Amino acid sequence: MVHTQGMTMTSPTVLRRIAAAELIRHREAKGISQKDLDRTCDFNLGTISRYETCYSSMSAANARLIFSKLDVTGEALENLVEIARGSRKHSHGPISPDAPEWLQPLFTLERDATQVFDLNLNVVSGLLQTPAYARAIFKVGHHESSLDEMVEGRMSRKDVFKREPPMKLWAVTHESVFSKVVGSKQVMADQLDYLTEVAQTDHVTLQVIPNAIGAHVAVNNSFLLLRFNIAPQYGVVYVEQVRKSFFYDDPATVHDYDDVFKQVIMSALDKQPSIDLLRKIRKEQYS
Repeated sequence: MVHTQGMTMTSPTVLRRIAAAELIRHREAKGISQKDLDRTCDFNLGTISRYETCYSSMSAANARLIFSKLDVTGEALENLVEIARGSRKHSHGPISPDAPEWLQPLFTLERDATQVFDLNLNVVSGLLQTPAYARAIFKVGHHESSLDEMVEGRMSRKDVFKREPPMKLWAVTHESVFSKVVGSKQVMADQLDYLTEVAQTDHVTLQVIPNAIGAHVAVNNSFLLLRFNIAPQYGVVYVEQVRKSFFYDDPATVHDYDDVFKQVIMSALDKQPSIDLLRKIRKEQYS
């Protein structure tokens, strides 16, 4: 079920993704091909394909026609029509001008997400990094002149915690992340202090996989999974590689990543024991 409450705060980019996902979901549930739906709606061949790939956005009129043909009625139909209408509004430039272009879609999605599940086994989650830690990460492989902008871009992602209600983050990382001295021992000490503080808030759940666990289901994986109140059944998986990123939102793929996250939290310490471990590492390694 899609909910239009709060839709005016949601970007056209996200609404277009949700409209496309709902179109795919309803069309496949009816067992109708893209071409057959084109013919049923008297569209040019390829129209439904363009909507489903977000190459084009649906008008409100076309959304009403399409979803009506797929037997969507009542409030559900009206919500989808509103989603389509919102998806055609103009976007007002990049969310964070300091961030590289390939990262802008992530900023857009994070701004509108109500919950993010972050599995990062190599470094501290970008949403939880201190400026000094982020600078030390970016310093490897980037020119000094670009570091200020890159750090500012990363820090601006934290604006999602300032809104009301704040975005909820569930982050899982590995104990070994804190054995790597990123920047300096003081940088690590400050980063651990910050994590200990933020992990005690209501909007952040932080779990640490202890070294003693050894191999686990996500040993070679890092990703973000974003969820939105406007469409609870919809999710986007974000996977980052060297200076490029990939987004997956087909339900089967999202389900697979969701399943991995659910399994990996079973290998991690609960919230309070994770905080206790961070304090222990801070005291023993960075005092």
